Formats: sequence, C-alpha cells, structure tokens
Amino acid sequence: MTFRVLRSMLYVPADNERRVGKAFQAGADAVIVDLEDAVAASMKVEARAALSHLLADRDRPCAAYVRVNSMDTPNCLEDIEAAVAAGADGISLPMVERSAQLYAVSWILAQLELKHGREVGGTDLLPVLETGVGLQHAAQVLSGHPRVRHAGLGIGDLQLSLGLEVGPDEAEVWPYRRMLVLASNAAGLDAPLDTVYLDLKNLDGLRAASLASKRAGFQGRRVIHPSQVEVVNEAYSPTNEEIERAERIVKEFDEAEASGLASMRIGEDFVDYPIAQRAERVLAIRDALQNHKPAPEPAAPDGESR
Repeated sequence: MTFRVLRSMLYVPADNERRVGKAFQAGADAVIVDLEDAVAASMKVEARAALSHLLADRDRPCAAYVRVNSMDTPNCLEDIEAAVAAGADGISLPMVERSAQLYAVSWILAQLELKHGREVGGTDLLPVLETGVGLQHAAQVLSGHPRVRHAGLGIGDLQLSLGLEVGPDEAEVWPYRRMLVLASNAAGLDAPLDTVYLDLKNLDGLRAASLASKRAGFQGRRVIHPSQVEVVNEAYSPTNEEIERAERIVKEFDEAEASGLASMRIGEDFVDYPIAQRAERVLAIRDALQNHKPAPEPAAPDGESR
C-alpha cells in the first residue's frame, strides 16, 4: 500500500519572489503558487510570466502546485499553460461545480503536456469545491477523472455563496466538510484537503481544528503562512502511540489469521479485518513520511504568505 502524503499545502503569492523562495523551505508537503486571490488584477500577467523563473529549480524539496484563476475568467487558460510550461507538479482549480470542467481542464493539460514535452497525464489536478452547487453534486463532479486524486474544500467563497457566518469553533463548516469526505470516498479518491485556518496567531486553535479534521477523514489542509506548517504536519501525522498500536494489531492479527481466526481481542479492543486494514494504513502513512525528503527548518514568520 503506497500513500502520497499531503498533510500541508502552503499558499504563496506568485508576485512575491522572496516569499515563494521561503515557502519552498518551510517544510510543507506541497507549495501552491497562487495566481488567483493573492494576486491583484493589475498584476496577474506579470505574476503568470514569473512562473518559469519561480519553478525553475526541478530539485524542489516538495511538490509545486499552481492555483490558476477560475474557468469563468479570461486568465484561466493562460494560467494553465504557464504552469505546465514552468514544470508545475499540479494545478489547483478553484470554484469547481461541474464534472465537465474537470474533463475540459484534463484535456487541455494533455495537449499542453505534449506541446511542452511533459509526461502526458503527469500533472495532478486538484479541484477545490467552494460553492453550494459544487458540494451538492460533489460525488458526481469528482468521479471518473484520472488526474484527480484528492479534492479541497474552500470556505471563503462558500461563506459568500451560502451566506454563512462562521464562528470561532467553525461549527457552521462541519456539514460541508462531511459532504466532501463522503463524496471523495464515493468517487474513489484519496482523503480530501481541508480549508485554510485564517487566525495566524492562534496556533493552538489551528492544532485543535486540524486534529478534529483528521478524525473526520481529511488527510491534510492548505495553510497560508509558514508558521502554520509544523503544527499542521504534526496534527495530520500518526502519533507514536498510534504507530505502536498499529504495529501490534498487524503483527497479532496476521498470526491469528494464519491460525484460522478472522477476529480477535487485542488488549481491550476487538479487531477484525477493517480494524487490521486501518492499522495497515497507519503504517503505510508512517512509511511514506519516512521516505519524505528531509525538510529544512521552518522559515521565520514575516507576515502573511497568501
């Protein structure tokens, strides 16, 4: 069982070269170079042109995604081509509401990969669902797209779309989180990525929100400042206790199964195939994290990254 680990994806504006450089040294599992909300309308052409320079280093310490502008803007197509030409590992597509949008972008990506000498099918496509329409039909929207391995939830535009007023405990967001976890599973995708946490100073709140998100079925979340990366990585990683318990379950269950048993008690816990498979998943995540490139020290905070 092989896992791609995406605990943290760090947004950084494409029109700030210094911050982009620091973002790649922050220890995130991926960086999202942002051409959308973080870039003023007057700077979008310049930011797009900078991608080839910003992503020139092919020996990056983590994956590089580019968030393009949505498909209902005149910038989307040129953003996608610039990202592919620059060697981005993936495209983050905002405001996804229909399956046809993903089919269209997948076709465009294939043509651009051929044009620019990239591996056809090698560019990941990360759809972000952030409207009522997108979430209402999420399972159908996300199904059948080979490039789509995971989806993201966007709460900023969802608040606007639905008229939500989100309190400090984010209780208003939980119904939509559950919708995306269920839809991702129904579509055969990896666990989804949670929305950003906007209170940069409240790392305890970020930790609590991320642990709750992990328990609810998310694999990680997008973040907007380097100071959030370490907290998020830790929250979405298996703990030592979880790893030790998983190791014991796998070992003892394998021994029991070899003797003809399909269920057993380990300590105070009843263990059968689903529990054993969940333990195997924990160990697979552990192994994937051990195979990560060593992350450098997190960058010192210097203001918002996105």
